[in-house]
Amino acid sequence: MIYAPNYETGNCIVIQNSDVIRVYETTPTQNSDVRYKDYYPNLNYMYNEGVAHFGTYTTIPTCRTGTDNIMNRVDINNLVLMILILIIVTLTFIYNFIKESF
Repeated sequence: MIYAPNYETGNCIVIQNSDVIRVYETTPTQNSDVRYKDYYPNLNYMYNEGVAHFGTYTTIPTCRTGTDNIMNRVDINNLVLMILILIIVTLTFIYNFIKESF
């Protein structure tokens, strides 16, 4: 599954390249305009919005399954590491404060 913030059932996820994940609001069909968001996983999932037009001779992209479960993020290991560091620093500060107080 591919992580996309605010993913909803019915969205269509397409991997544009190694740096961009495109999420269409609906599955593209011939002769339709579909709103999309381009997410950038390497930039903390910042995004751009736009509208794509699929004409008669346009190739329809193949949709992939997605999720909004944060555990499927590409950078989950960095998030977990930062949380652990913050917990250790906080507990160390609290321990030293209590030790010096008594």
